[in-house]
Amino acid sequence: MRFGNSGVCAFSLEYIGITGGQDPVLSHLSSRTETVALTHTADGMTSSKHARDGVRLSDFEPDAPQETRSGPGPHTFAERLQHVIAQRATDDEADWTTDLQDVLHLVHDQYGELPDPTTLRGALLTAFLPDAP
Repeated sequence: MRFGNSGVCAFSLEYIGITGGQDPVLSHLSSRTETVALTHTADGMTSSKHARDGVRLSDFEPDAPQETRSGPGPHTFAERLQHVIAQRATDDEADWTTDLQDVLHLVHDQYGELPDPTTLRGALLTAFLPDAP
């Protein structure tokens, strides 16, 4: 796991595993703040989870946000992504992007900042968190 901050936002990257998006880790990460966990697994599956103050509000698969969303809501990112997908379907000149890229853009629009790609490739703090016995 690698982690750091980009001004007002903190971020972490997991290369092997999805621990950050699972309870109770997501609950702890979102305590007294908001957390958006984006997951893209080796088998091509993607998911997005949004939590605030230790409570998971919404999760969905970015390729089908309306059909797969769950949680008590609000489903802010799923609803916005559904709008982006619908608009792209009617726009002949729209650039094709992946659903995961669309979610990243929505997170950026909501919070105003994401880590620069060069930051993500650069030196970051690194930690190994072994599974609990």
